[in-house]
Amino acid sequence: MRTRVVWLMTALMIGLVASAPSPAQQVTNLFQNPGFETGALAPWGSYGGTVTSAVVKDCVGATVPEGPIEGTYCLNVKVSGPGANFWDGAVSPVLVAGQGTFKKGVKYTLSLFLKSKKGTATINLKPELAQDPWTGYGEAQVTATEKWTEYHITTPVMAADVTPAHVTFHVEFAAQEFWIDDAKWYEGDYVPSVVKGNYAATKPTPDQSAVDVPNDVVLSWKAGPYAATHNVYFGTTFADVNAADATKPQLVGQGQTGATYDAPAPLDYGKTYYWRVDEVNAAPSTTVFKGSVWSFTVETYAYPITSVTATASSYDKSTTTPTNTVNGSGLTGDLHGTATDTMWTSSMTDPTPVWIQYQFDKAYKLSELWVWNHNTEMEAILGYGLKDVTIEYSLDGTTWTLLKDMQFAQGQASAGYAHNTTVDFAGVMARYVKITAQSNWSLLGLKQYGLSEVRFYYIPVQAHAPQPATATSAVSVGAGLDWRPGRDATSQNVYLGTDRAAVTNGTAPVQTVTNHGFAPGALDFGTTYYWKVDEVGTATYPGEIWKFTTQEYAVVDDFESYNDTTNRIYDTWVDGLTDGKSGSQVGYDSAPFAEQTTIHGGKQSMPLKYDNTNFSTSEAARTFETTQDWTASGANSLVLYFLGYPLAFVDQGNNAFTVTSTGTDIWGNADQFRFIYKSLSGNGSITARVDSLTRSDAWSKAGVMIRESLDAGSKHVSTVV
Repeated sequence: MRTRVVWLMTALMIGLVASAPSPAQQVTNLFQNPGFETGALAPWGSYGGTVTSAVVKDCVGATVPEGPIEGTYCLNVKVSGPGANFWDGAVSPVLVAGQGTFKKGVKYTLSLFLKSKKGTATINLKPELAQDPWTGYGEAQVTATEKWTEYHITTPVMAADVTPAHVTFHVEFAAQEFWIDDAKWYEGDYVPSVVKGNYAATKPTPDQSAVDVPNDVVLSWKAGPYAATHNVYFGTTFADVNAADATKPQLVGQGQTGATYDAPAPLDYGKTYYWRVDEVNAAPSTTVFKGSVWSFTVETYAYPITSVTATASSYDKSTTTPTNTVNGSGLTGDLHGTATDTMWTSSMTDPTPVWIQYQFDKAYKLSELWVWNHNTEMEAILGYGLKDVTIEYSLDGTTWTLLKDMQFAQGQASAGYAHNTTVDFAGVMARYVKITAQSNWSLLGLKQYGLSEVRFYYIPVQAHAPQPATATSAVSVGAGLDWRPGRDATSQNVYLGTDRAAVTNGTAPVQTVTNHGFAPGALDFGTTYYWKVDEVGTATYPGEIWKFTTQEYAVVDDFESYNDTTNRIYDTWVDGLTDGKSGSQVGYDSAPFAEQTTIHGGKQSMPLKYDNTNFSTSEAARTFETTQDWTASGANSLVLYFLGYPLAFVDQGNNAFTVTSTGTDIWGNADQFRFIYKSLSGNGSITARVDSLTRSDAWSKAGVMIRESLDAGSKHVSTVV
């Protein structure tokens, strides 16, 4: 039963220890199917009326968030409620053939990993003589938590052979759900289990092999469940980082407690870096779990322009238009092809000078142009490829500025090689680029010109990649804003407001920051905000308009954080059972104390029982640790979701009634219902109308019944909805 008395108890239990695992020698396991890797429970068994299931499950991924201890599978045990005795239900491992006897002169160790689904779970471990008088050879009740933990117990030295002998895990303490994995029964003292990587660091950020990572990235990871500190290794070669130890320069963070590492910025553009996190257990074991080597590649200094339109003074036919030079048709990956119809070729009759022009979706600060010249198998003779060219650029397509006169390398008349001409644009701003042919590579003097592919690269000068991404909804009212800055930026002007026009024309409130990132302070609920970032450097580059919408509301208490041990729901919500001031009771009498079936969302709700027999009200109150301002961020409504059980019987007058029941069925000899009745003697009839039926069960019924008497189990006939 639930009580409000806190007991402080210290107990010493010889032979029972809950410990974080560490690498150790292997043992000879005398259990069959100890890790459930057959995918089935057999030859294990279970018994007991409240053991609703003992099922082997694939425990990789979402089933068990931390994954199994070893292999792929683990055993999931569900208990629907307490039994008459905790030993009335159990899970039973099976010993290997020939091991049905505990041998004289031998001590045995039982070990296994346990993890509760939520809160805690109680399990009794017991090696025993499997018949009356049911003698135990070591017994311990353990409390599993939400983290995998190895529990073990060692028997005394057997004074005689014990036959028949077996091991049981008694479970009928309460309604509970838990997992078992890597169970062992072996001769001798306890040997810590070998853990196969499940306690190393996981879930790196950036993701493994991520590309286009900012050059001032902060690395993070999910810490192992028993990690007290972390050793971080960082470098530019896989081999060095993989082999590094505490004596090597790749160790950049030793014994740090936080699960983040601020990489030395700025990292080199386009370079791949490697990193590793070793997890260090808390004393006294201080076991080190070596982590995997992860990698990421830093963003490039310049990016390809993806929106390019090509026009030309002419083209030879419909399959050799200038569009071919920007659609990748002449390439396999980044390597040349030789098919004529994948390239641009000018008309033989095109008057000189022949030109091809490129237009971008906006002005860019240009870095380079890569050129794959015309390249058929006859290129060495026909020589359509551009040779001497003039390159110009423009912002408006009317006024042109000379970049340079230069020569493009000739195509090699074979497939499979990369571009062989690079044009340096030195950071000029342009929206248009024109290439005018002065000559080609033809040995025959042919007056046709062509290109296979071009690719323009730009240097980012505008703020880009906003966080939150544009058009994101349900953004926290306390969210910070971030973006990737332009390469030339020395400061940024951040405009933020609810008026798009004001943000666009720069009349919205502005804040100047020297680093990318801005904390706007508390925003309003359910509001759409517009923002832009103008980058300021050698010039000012106005940003694009982004937007986001904030969350509709904030949660006051969704009851998801409560458990049955350290944070019980009635410890926070004080009720009448605690303070004696009202007729309320928060939570159930036994674990789980929170309601876990009837919920509005999530996994839990708060049960509140009220009884105003001796009080005028029934209430529960919570006191917050810090002052709450529920009017902040424009909040003006408080919403509470509740489901109440109405009165069992309400006479509404005029022969109208509301009747409530939580029974499941009218069937057999165990009817469950509530009724309104009139007595009849002899022949007669009754007429009723059922206006509505809200089902408490799939077999709920409502209607008219005629009964022999009001006694339970009396004969009856029903006409029901």
